[in-house]
Amino acid sequence: MAVASKWRGLTPALAQQSAQVSALTKTGGEEVAASTVEALGNLLTFAAAQFNIGKNFNDVQLALLANDMLERYWHWRFDEFVFVLKEAVGGRYGTTYDRIDAPTVHGWCAVYEQERSALLDAEAQRRHKTFRLGEANREALLPLEQMPELYFRAKLEAMPDAELRRGIRFYWPQRAEEMPRKKLRIAVAILRERAAWAEHEATRAPTFDEKEEAYRRYKANWALEKEMQEMRDTGAEVID
Repeated sequence: MAVASKWRGLTPALAQQSAQVSALTKTGGEEVAASTVEALGNLLTFAAAQFNIGKNFNDVQLALLANDMLERYWHWRFDEFVFVLKEAVGGRYGTTYDRIDAPTVHGWCAVYEQERSALLDAEAQRRHKTFRLGEANREALLPLEQMPELYFRAKLEAMPDAELRRGIRFYWPQRAEEMPRKKLRIAVAILRERAAWAEHEATRAPTFDEKEEAYRRYKANWALEKEMQEMRDTGAEVID
């Protein structure tokens, strides 16, 4: 009855919330590992009993299969085994004719493994999108007292270097009391960031696209210069 109640309403998302098999069998100690094997064996027995077949597991086969499944699918959560067997009993992985054995169960697991990879990829993309949205909206999540500083920095970042320097010289040190040091430090930090980026751009190797663009401009200039020289040679008027 405990297994039957576990089956009701179980989904892959809910199954992912249970304990990972490797944590139970490798780091939980011998007692926990033995209990996990026994639990999976009971689960297999319950699932096999749902099929009206002539050839079923014996105790030795169940023990060996349970150990093999826990070793092969160590990265699964335990409730994922519950979900796979529940779906198999429901006929999702095809019809079982007169027998159920280890290859049959591993076949079910192989189908779910593919579905599982797709589900995990989709979840990873969802989390990444959520993270990106959170980054995009982080201004709205800032405490109210930080909002003026954020907008002040955005305003300074729109100014050219020369204007920023004039502003710093204007307020510091003669009028420092009119401009909080924190805001002056923001202006200085922006200038330093720009200088570091300019140094990075000056020393880095050009990309392939940049090389292609430079070569394209060189060919265009060379063709134009050649055309102008030919015009000079023929006495045509050339406007430089």
